[in-house]
Amino acid sequence: MRKKVVFNNITFTFQKAGGVSMIWSEILRYFLEFGTNDWEIWLVVSTEDEKNIYWQQLKKEFDFEQLGVHIISDNRKLWRRRLLPLRLTEFKSEFIYFTSGNDWSVNKYAINASIFHDALYEIYFKWNLPSVVNVVFRYYTLKNSKLVFCVSHNSALDLKKFYPNLVSEKRIIEVVYNGLPAAFGQKTELDSNQNLLRENVPQDNKKPTSVLKKILFVGRRWGYKNLKYLFKEEYLGDICEMYFVGGEEFTEDETHQLNRIFGTSGWHKLKTLSEFELLEMYRSAFCLFYPSKTEGFGLPVIEAQALGCPVVCYPNAAVKEIAQDSVLYLNTEGSNFRDIIESQELKDNRAIWIERGLENARNYPASKMAAQYYSKLKDLS
Repeated sequence: MRKKVVFNNITFTFQKAGGVSMIWSEILRYFLEFGTNDWEIWLVVSTEDEKNIYWQQLKKEFDFEQLGVHIISDNRKLWRRRLLPLRLTEFKSEFIYFTSGNDWSVNKYAINASIFHDALYEIYFKWNLPSVVNVVFRYYTLKNSKLVFCVSHNSALDLKKFYPNLVSEKRIIEVVYNGLPAAFGQKTELDSNQNLLRENVPQDNKKPTSVLKKILFVGRRWGYKNLKYLFKEEYLGDICEMYFVGGEEFTEDETHQLNRIFGTSGWHKLKTLSEFELLEMYRSAFCLFYPSKTEGFGLPVIEAQALGCPVVCYPNAAVKEIAQDSVLYLNTEGSNFRDIIESQELKDNRAIWIERGLENARNYPASKMAAQYYSKLKDLS
């Protein structure tokens, strides 16, 4: 008899692209491709999920009805979806409930499994309502989970540090590293899809005649993401220009600082990019600047490396675990960003750092990641 598994797609509601939503889509893709004989697959979806590019791709690639996939619509207000666990009364026998968010099923037949990505709310805790809600519901998600996946050994250590009473022999802790989709290794496919690039992708910076180095910053910038590391520098507009992909709008202080460092035309905020556009950005960049102080995994580091883009990053524990000596590390005492950008390492030895990055990225394919989730969930009972 096939085992029942319920995937809650609430992750797609919170992200339009990238990050955790990409990881979640790769897990779903593996189950849809290889798991329909072993599993009775149920998906909890919302109309809000339609904004996510990976969910759109999955709906185009797979015929859910033909595969026998069951859809559960959950179109409640987001706050109700966050605060009220799913009862799933249609289930009268044992099933696995799997989530990448802070939620669980209260059905007595449910075996809950969840992913612990990082302890950012716990480390950078602020006494405001969203933070309190996240920490409280993280606690109950973990408490109700029989199996907890951690995305690195560092995140597993944080789990044990902040929730020691929840780590016991009755709760299974498994480390499964994040992985990249096949597209991150398909450079030839990118070459034939240049027409998919939008105007806000600066293709002209790929030309060897450009005197300015194109530096890439991916994701959010506040708090632990540590954009302020750059503010220690003086003018950099003579050697490089900065491109920001994703993240929130810039504050008045950030705008002032960036204008001081790069000039008013030396930095650019890009709109949400498609997957092809993001890959092109990595391929055309001089390097990825990743000053984050804390991560559960640090996916942009591996994304950049897979596309031949050297990485300059802060030596946080997670990045040191997944990248080791394949990246250039920033000085934690004071900014050495200019020194690194102008160094011989990224000039004469650039090919060495690219090869180190490519070799490291090969350790993190999505197929390997998804197969581990598949196997561990299949053994859960």
